[in-house]
Amino acid sequence: MPRPFSGTAYLGIPFLPEFQALVWEGIQLYGAHYGGSRRSKLAPPVFEETENYLASYAGAESALVLSSGTLAGQLLLKVLHLETQLELAPGAHPALWEEQGPDSASWEEWTARVVSLSRQPGPPLALLCNSVDPLGVFPYDLSFLERLQPERRIVLVVDDSHGFLLLGQDGKGCYPSIASLPGIEPLVVSSLGKAGGIPAGTVLGPEYWIEKIRKSPFFGGASPAPPAYLYAFLKARELYQAQRLKLEDNLDFFIQRLPYPSRFRFFPGFPAFLCLGPEIPSLLEKRGIRISSLSYPTPNDPLTHRIVITSLHTKEDLERVLEEV
Repeated sequence: MPRPFSGTAYLGIPFLPEFQALVWEGIQLYGAHYGGSRRSKLAPPVFEETENYLASYAGAESALVLSSGTLAGQLLLKVLHLETQLELAPGAHPALWEEQGPDSASWEEWTARVVSLSRQPGPPLALLCNSVDPLGVFPYDLSFLERLQPERRIVLVVDDSHGFLLLGQDGKGCYPSIASLPGIEPLVVSSLGKAGGIPAGTVLGPEYWIEKIRKSPFFGGASPAPPAYLYAFLKARELYQAQRLKLEDNLDFFIQRLPYPSRFRFFPGFPAFLCLGPEIPSLLEKRGIRISSLSYPTPNDPLTHRIVITSLHTKEDLERVLEEV
């Protein structure tokens, strides 16, 4: 039976013996867990080493590592709430929610609203959105930012959990592109548990905002990511690049042989294929091929069916799926 075509470990990192060996090395150095505060003078230096690497890798002024992408988003919101007007986009991940989800009914409605707000004097405007809709399988169009004629500071917060370490040049995600926009203060929140395959999250952006989080009591009081995984992450840079190349090869193979592309929604570089034909999931299930079938973020949301390809799938795995779709 082939590996399931589901999940978010796009690069297959958690299953690689080479990576598992690095995690074991890290456990021998740091133990299985570090439950102390990052403010402790005894905190392992691997935290700061990882933050310096992430900032340099993405081209950000500063970075912070936390135990998850959701915690990273929530702590960022706490500091933004004190100084900015928050505008939450449709489809934004719950990591960027305050008490409830987005108010705007559509992306077009939201972008028109923020373009208008940006031209009105007021406190800094924080725009909160995703880079990618991983269930609907499409990238969000940020071209509206070029229409801004701001009369106030604009802070752009993008949850890039499904793009960071995967999409963009060398897996740098969306940070380089949004950082190049004039008049925009870029902040990226990301899980490192997707393409990164480790139990951690990060915030990338200007030092001003990163230091606000670092000095908050919530950061000081939260247990950090397990340092053994950060050790493995830093040691596995070449492994991540090799896995990205394997995934690119798998996607090229699959797309070139896909008999009816119109039965799916997909976009370049992203390894999920949304099934538009209702019969596809049952056909695959009959052949023992398991795909992603998920209602998210709540059980009341519509069920989506996706074929998720990873670096671990073999050409034989892909051919089995292609025979049925």
